[in-house]
Amino acid sequence: MGEELILAYGLGIPKTYRAIFKELGKAGIIDKNLQTVLESLVFYRNAIAHEYYDIDGEEIFEVINSLDAVRRFVKRVKEILQS
Repeated sequence: MGEELILAYGLGIPKTYRAIFKELGKAGIIDKNLQTVLESLVFYRNAIAHEYYDIDGEEIFEVINSLDAVRRFVKRVKEILQS
């Protein structure tokens, strides 16, 4: 969804998943707080998917508590589509 927004707004082509949220934040499409949390989730997704390092219980707890950011992002996308 983020990449589609970037393309729709003519913000270029992001080279990484993290860059998607950086560009959306820079353009003011999402707020900086949401940008930061989503970038963090991308980091953890990559760490888990590619087994970069062992993630401890505290980090998993942090990720679980950050999942609300995904709901906020979806809500923001819906707002944009309805406007």
